[in-house]
Amino acid sequence: MSRAGRLPTETESDLVVAILRTTFVVLVAFYPVFVPQARPTSRLQLSVILAGMYNLALILAYWRGLRFPYQRHITISIDLLLITLWVFYSGALGMHFFPLYYITVIVAGFWFGVVGTLTSAAFAALFYLAAVYALSAQTDSNRLLATALYQQIPFLFLVALAVSYIADSQARERRGWYEARIFLARHQERIRLAQRIYDLLLPGPLPHLQGLDLGVRFRPAGHSGAGDYYEIIPLEEASGPPSSRLVGLALADVAGKLEPGLSKLPLFKSALRISARTGRSPAELLSEINRLLFPELQPEMFISLSYGLLDLEAMTLSCAVAGQEPPFLIRGPQRQVVEISASGLVLGVLPQVTYDEQTLYLAPGDTAVFFTDGAADAQNQAGEEFGASRLREAARAADARDLSAQSLADRLMELILTFSVPHGRRDDMTILVAKVLPHSP
Repeated sequence: MSRAGRLPTETESDLVVAILRTTFVVLVAFYPVFVPQARPTSRLQLSVILAGMYNLALILAYWRGLRFPYQRHITISIDLLLITLWVFYSGALGMHFFPLYYITVIVAGFWFGVVGTLTSAAFAALFYLAAVYALSAQTDSNRLLATALYQQIPFLFLVALAVSYIADSQARERRGWYEARIFLARHQERIRLAQRIYDLLLPGPLPHLQGLDLGVRFRPAGHSGAGDYYEIIPLEEASGPPSSRLVGLALADVAGKLEPGLSKLPLFKSALRISARTGRSPAELLSEINRLLFPELQPEMFISLSYGLLDLEAMTLSCAVAGQEPPFLIRGPQRQVVEISASGLVLGVLPQVTYDEQTLYLAPGDTAVFFTDGAADAQNQAGEEFGASRLREAARAADARDLSAQSLADRLMELILTFSVPHGRRDDMTILVAKVLPHSP
């Protein structure tokens, strides 16, 4: 679309005023038709012609999108001078043009606010008084001057005050609308960033691994700035003899400032995958990831992480924890719950940290349950937390040997959601379940 066919909002306002000014020029040019006793002078006719040429030039400039410094200030000043000339050149009948000052003051109010309204009214009063004073001296009559001082000028300032109030109210509404737009835009941007974070954290579908049943249930908290992340890393091709079957189980809670932390999430994912594929033990892996990421995580974010190394050949599970509740194991026909005693500092707080590690032997049917703090910290109406002990007891009562890993994850999450209330779920909640299957023939 051409410039002439698509004008900016500010230029459109100027164009409307120019069209309104055209109406005034036409009315002044033909005012003898409406006022028979009027005798237009040559000076009045010349001022009307000059005003028409000036107004036409402005219309063309607006239409072509041309602007110059202090454009509106200059046009308001010229309009006031034109009205004053029409008043003076019309003689005693010049008071009929006084209402044109009202229109100019109103336009100044909507263009410049309260200050513009009162300033234009003051200049209009001065110009009109000067014209009326000169006319009174020529006709030796003080009637025009008295009318101006006691009727027209006070009413002009009343109009100016009313316009000032309207202009001020409009300015407040415009500021409120603008601030609301900014607020909405910021939150829309945060929503987009939160979605990008979720996309970065989302690991995709769980892999199908022989001898292992996997299940996961994730429940977002509904706010940005934190996110749970889980990863299943098959290590068979990267470490150990061909007969070994190693699987890394990772469950993390990424927390920190949203915008700076967003660019650093891929670093964490890469560091986790690369470190896991070097065959390090869980404790060594956490120390290595913390060493690599400490300079990048500070000061915007930190990460809590549970990592388990599952050896399906040796039937062992080794675990280390950085700032999370440790996972637990449900084993044997008696559905015994075995707590894994491992602890350690979250990633990204100190540059050098060592972590505890515990290794447990497994049997077919044993089930490991990993969970983030959000699952244990969910609160009910009374402010009571669900707690890790209640989660372990719920997993034991669910008879994990007869349930698939996904069914157990779903059941535990439904118990947490039933127990808690929406405002008591302050963090993302994730439950990751790994169940050892009997050896296939």
